[in-house]
Amino acid sequence: MTIKRSKYYTIRRTFICNSGYGIFECEDETKCALIACTYTRDETT
Repeated sequence: MTIKRSKYYTIRRTFICNSGYGIFECEDETKCALIACTYTRDETT
């Protein structure tokens, strides 16, 4: 019998993205993959 691990998504700091944050798909704390960069909007402009 195999146990199916559920995936979850989280936002983490990363130097790969210009904004400094990315969305990661994770199977556990050690197996995460970057799937998209996030962008922040400057409210002062």
